[in-house]
Amino acid sequence: MRASIDSKTRTLARWVLRIVVHAWPAESREWGRALEGELELAESGTGALLWALGGAMVFTKAMWKSFWSSWKRPVGIVPGSATEALLKRASPAPRTPRWATAALLAASLGILLLPEARQGIGEVCSSWRSNPWDRVLISDLRKIAGRAEKDGDARTLAFAALELRDPAERKERLRLADEAVALDPGLAWIYVNLSEGRVDAPIPEEWVQRLVRWDADNGAPHLLEAQRAAAELRNKWREAHPGEIYPQGQMDRKGHWDKIDRELAKDPQWLAAMDRAIAAPRFDSYVIRHSELYRDVMSRQKIDQPTVAMLGRAGTWFPSFGNAIAYIDVLIERGEQAEDAGNLDAAAKWYLRVAHFGERLHIQNQSEFETRFASHIQEKAYRKLQPVLEKMGRSSEAAMVAYNLAETQQLRLATTTKRNRAIWDGLPATAWPAVLVQLAAMSMVLLGSATILAVLLLFAIGGRIHAALRKLLCVTADLGPVLLFLSCGAFLLTYHPFAKAFEAYLGSAASHGTEIQESLLIISIPGMLFGRLFLQNILWWGVIFAGVPVIAWLLTRMVRPQPAGTST
Repeated sequence: MRASIDSKTRTLARWVLRIVVHAWPAESREWGRALEGELELAESGTGALLWALGGAMVFTKAMWKSFWSSWKRPVGIVPGSATEALLKRASPAPRTPRWATAALLAASLGILLLPEARQGIGEVCSSWRSNPWDRVLISDLRKIAGRAEKDGDARTLAFAALELRDPAERKERLRLADEAVALDPGLAWIYVNLSEGRVDAPIPEEWVQRLVRWDADNGAPHLLEAQRAAAELRNKWREAHPGEIYPQGQMDRKGHWDKIDRELAKDPQWLAAMDRAIAAPRFDSYVIRHSELYRDVMSRQKIDQPTVAMLGRAGTWFPSFGNAIAYIDVLIERGEQAEDAGNLDAAAKWYLRVAHFGERLHIQNQSEFETRFASHIQEKAYRKLQPVLEKMGRSSEAAMVAYNLAETQQLRLATTTKRNRAIWDGLPATAWPAVLVQLAAMSMVLLGSATILAVLLLFAIGGRIHAALRKLLCVTADLGPVLLFLSCGAFLLTYHPFAKAFEAYLGSAASHGTEIQESLLIISIPGMLFGRLFLQNILWWGVIFAGVPVIAWLLTRMVRPQPAGTST
């Protein structure tokens, strides 16, 4: 009985090894045959079966090794064959047919010539320039402005004035703005965006008067009026105190920093303008009008540059909220003085005035910035108003103010956290597509440069290149076109949502630019990655200066002198 079991076990072991040897990779099959030959030396059937199982494990390792080795051979080359030996002795050469390489390069170029791809390339190029905010992004902007002057197109003239950001073109910018408003007084709001808040360049009085006459019940023109008054006062102070720094704040008698601008706080012209701004029944910062103007003109003039629309919206110059903050500090101080004097009714009146302005601004806001600013004002007023109402016995009103304060603090915390979150601590979902667009563009540049360089070198001086470097160039020439085609496709795919958002922005009359706001991340990614915009220039100039000597050294190493009597 035992002999029968032993015989059957040996038969099973032989059958296992026979199958293993039959499937063994050809380049190491002698190892399998050796294992099969040693099987008969096993003392028992169990030993023979264990030997066969051990051989199966060695077979698995050989198959794994053969699998990875097969990637090093061209398709159709049998390991150990005469063809493989010939290839090993021959000089390295690209395996991909020339027609396939040309087809892949042509397909990649075809992708890049598509309208969406060309638009995306322009956006990425704009993002890597030193400072897109202070340059003219539209190459034929002056031609567009010239045609608009001939046609009497006020909206296009206003658009050109807003886009002409170069400081050297300031006079031309103001001339175009005046001409646009003369043709259409309803465009007077562009003066808010052209004011720039510069202390050394007070806003022309004519601008302010035009805007106030056109939109008298809006608080924004009166803020511009206060901005002009503040600029004039500070310039006069500097003329009277040459070499001194304007006192934005000072130490009070108790040693605390007094942040109130005391010079402004006693200027009747500034106080009157700010009083009108705070008391105005509505507050329109013209952000929506600004977006509508850009959408209309870009659609009519066929300006296919999302960066222009994105920077136009993101760079909207708000009325001088710095003056609003200064005036609110004055009102809060008046309330504190009334509170210290025991006049709680007067204190509540001053605090309520600030709170109502913040509430009105919050309800009528047209941007995230205005939301944050309104929350800051409301929180400031509510903190002062609540204890005063409690002292006056108006507990229900105090409870309502406390509730509003909690809501305002929560909103401010949420917006601040979202805005200040570090890039690697958790990008917003819309930022990752922008990162992918940038990475795909970088891969296109690197792969395209490497592929073209490899092909040119192989064609030009292939016979005089060192064998190791030639092998590297052959691999690049084989894989580069495929990877380049894939990277071009990836670029088009990742940029497609941004192109569609821009198309929706231009095509919708009700659009105010919110569709493309997150697209601003495309031009922000380099700044987020390198911290400051000027580092981008340092990076690329560093690569150029470091790369030129390296390339020169490689070229001298690649081109070897030929022996006398040989020809190419």
